[in-house]
Amino acid sequence: MAGPWRTTELPGIVATLATRPKHETLRTLMQDILHSGFGAAHAEIAHEVYLAEGRGRIDTMFGATVIELKSGGVG
Repeated sequence: MAGPWRTTELPGIVATLATRPKHETLRTLMQDILHSGFGAAHAEIAHEVYLAEGRGRIDTMFGATVIELKSGGVG
């Protein structure tokens, strides 16, 4: 699955990422990369994980990997 995905889907994902999409699109693309590219089950990918004592949240988490998404803006 990863081989064909890398040649058929990944180039489009990279092109979309280059346009600096909004947060929800980033989250969707990241889930696709983790699922199709790394074989992560959808249940293993967590979104908007709140930290203890209200000290913020993690955008996307897979195992011990924390992914913070930043979107748009110039600079």
